[in-house]
Amino acid sequence: MKFATEIPRAPSRWLPAWRFVLVFALVGLGIGVVEAALLYFIPRVTGLIQPDVEYVIWFLAPLVDLLAGALTGLVLGLLYVSKKNQPLMTAVLVSAGLALTGAYLFWMLDWFRIGAGTLFPRHLVVSTAVKFFLIIFVIALVPATLGSKHVDHFFKSEQWFSRRRGLELHAIVLAILVGGIVFYATHRPMNYAAMQSKGGPSRAAPSTLPNIALIVLDTVRADHFSCYGYPRPTTPNLCALAGQGVLFQNAIAPSSWTLPSLTSIFTGLMPHQTGVDWGMALDADPWTIAKILQSKGYETAGFNSNPFYGLAGWRLSEGFDFYDDDSLSIRHNLAVTFLGQSILQTLYNRVVRYNQFDHRNADGLNRDVKRWMRRRDISNPYFLFINYMDAHRPYLPPAQFDHRFGRILSRLLPRVTAALADGRPPSAYTHEERVDLIAGYDNSLAYLDSRVGNLIDFLRTQPGGRQTIFLITSDHGEGFGEHGTYDHGWNLYREVLHIPLIIAGPTIPMGMRVSSPVPTRDIFSTVVDLALGLKGVVASTSLRRFWQPESMPPAASSGVISELDIFSQGADPASLSLTTPEWHLIINPGGQPELYNIRSDPGEKSNLASDPSLQTTVTQLRATLQARLAYSLLPWRGLAYLSPLNRAGSDFIRQVSQKQLRLPTENIMPIGSAQAVFSHQPPSQLVHPSPSEQQALRSLPYH
Repeated sequence: MKFATEIPRAPSRWLPAWRFVLVFALVGLGIGVVEAALLYFIPRVTGLIQPDVEYVIWFLAPLVDLLAGALTGLVLGLLYVSKKNQPLMTAVLVSAGLALTGAYLFWMLDWFRIGAGTLFPRHLVVSTAVKFFLIIFVIALVPATLGSKHVDHFFKSEQWFSRRRGLELHAIVLAILVGGIVFYATHRPMNYAAMQSKGGPSRAAPSTLPNIALIVLDTVRADHFSCYGYPRPTTPNLCALAGQGVLFQNAIAPSSWTLPSLTSIFTGLMPHQTGVDWGMALDADPWTIAKILQSKGYETAGFNSNPFYGLAGWRLSEGFDFYDDDSLSIRHNLAVTFLGQSILQTLYNRVVRYNQFDHRNADGLNRDVKRWMRRRDISNPYFLFINYMDAHRPYLPPAQFDHRFGRILSRLLPRVTAALADGRPPSAYTHEERVDLIAGYDNSLAYLDSRVGNLIDFLRTQPGGRQTIFLITSDHGEGFGEHGTYDHGWNLYREVLHIPLIIAGPTIPMGMRVSSPVPTRDIFSTVVDLALGLKGVVASTSLRRFWQPESMPPAASSGVISELDIFSQGADPASLSLTTPEWHLIINPGGQPELYNIRSDPGEKSNLASDPSLQTTVTQLRATLQARLAYSLLPWRGLAYLSPLNRAGSDFIRQVSQKQLRLPTENIMPIGSAQAVFSHQPPSQLVHPSPSEQQALRSLPYH
């Protein structure tokens, strides 16, 4: 039987729409590859020593941009089939599609601001995208119109490639991208930091050393703890732990924001010594707690839920066998993409909840810590560092805790999460709104207390759990308008410096309270002392001197120093402060002093700096502050921190080196002495001062 010749099938009416989807999906795929390369090879911000993404970004960014491109093509394709099919219409739609994808690419690059090897994310400006769209549309429209018939034929004809082949191509690409993401999710990498030994002792495996758990509660102020006198029962579990150990009533942070505070805890150095700042990572020279204990046979692990200043790229991972920051999570890798920050975060805020899309709460952090704990080598002691992020803005704990002391209304959340100008919200909070903010903060503390208590109970049930020493503290406090500012990192008032500090465990006395001001940078000496029992300088600066004074050399106290250098493109707005048992002296930018009697005025409402009867006190405290800084050990990597002590025509370095200051004799250990024990080579100065400044630095009276 002979069959009739088959008549060719007319192209489907929906073929052009499908072709639009395919073409712009492939364009999106290309843009995604470009974005993945940028994120994978170049740190997003100044200061990070490594990008904050993992290899999964090579699958996530192309997938996200491919889907965005396909959606763009779908819209254009539907417009095409809904209108009278004319070549000119095809040219207009293709030009519009190219303008959309091109504007997206250039908007993304402009947002990244590709510079000298660094990406600088900045706020998205819609007018910039519109400008790019119009320029690209006009440029594309001319050739598309001139070749409109060829363009129209491409979208209508099957001859370029069949629908089946196109679907197969789509399926292969999607399978590769989704498969890569699934593989990453099921084979999450262990972020082992490759640390170079500096000639330290060889690693051993002692079994008699105590475990150390250093738990930092990000953004927690001491005066909101129940055991520090707060009327609300915010922290019953942590206060119970304080009853089993030592509570320091006047612990002072070295700065009022995260990175310099954490690095001071890790190294025992002040910010002006480490140089750590908004765009400067910790240098590789100082020995961190983790590195010292690692060299003595400790298994070291860090878990940090701060999605930005907790990243390993700030060199916080130095000395950790395992450092788990947000760069390991798929959510974080997705959140840092351009669409993640421009659209996904907005949708998450409006549909799910107001918070960072990649926020890892205390439950998630505990789950990761427990997973590590069950897999670790129990023959070695461990040093465990954990940084919780649950008391940070926008103060929204899980549902069972979000109304314990009140509730933040949803209409207030956009202002709570908005960027602040000089620490002030876009519009002033009413008294009722401020009350709601504080209630939300206290709710978050209650949630945090519950989960930290749960983790402590878990750690105590693990092998060697009864030999675990716990140190609970914070990196800084939080302002609620006490001095006109909210959040933190804007000033050095007591609400952002006074933080909790609790130490409990074997060999620690129970129920003891210490009223003397203590710096949290002494946690460095304390952990090394409690773990290894080192004598000399380390023991002298260890907080153990407060509960075992008979075994320690006498240690005079001349107050605790805090430093702040606010990120600014204008003048250098640095501040310094000195806290003593009675006084808090703040030296503001320009050198102007503020003085508060924290015994009679703990809220620092009355500035006594201009009181004629207290001028001698101001002078003495200022001289003490200058002496402590002048006698701090080199190197000084962050000279901007010391700028409040500069005078016209003579900076602080020259004042000291040329003996322009009458410095009181220092009878206490210079700042950085404990760190110097572990240095095997003379420290180097990294700020590249002028020749005269170099000479001045060499003549400083450091020990």
